[in-house]
Amino acid sequence: REGYRLDTQRRYPRMSWLLGFILAERREFAEAAQYLKQYLTLSPGAPDAPAVQQQVATLEKSAPRVSH
Repeated sequence: REGYRLDTQRRYPRMSWLLGFILAERREFAEAAQYLKQYLTLSPGAPDAPAVQQQVATLEKSAPRVSH
């Protein structure tokens, strides 16, 4: 989180990917999906973009639903 916080201009999109990956491993699915989506926004043409999109879809299915 510190590296992400320090990259205020988002020069290193992989920082978003890395934080998303770490959060997914910690089973913090909703937050992980947010960072991976940001990675895709910052690097839409990345070679791993299709795989990351698939991972986002999986994480969103795994995230607990909030009921009102």
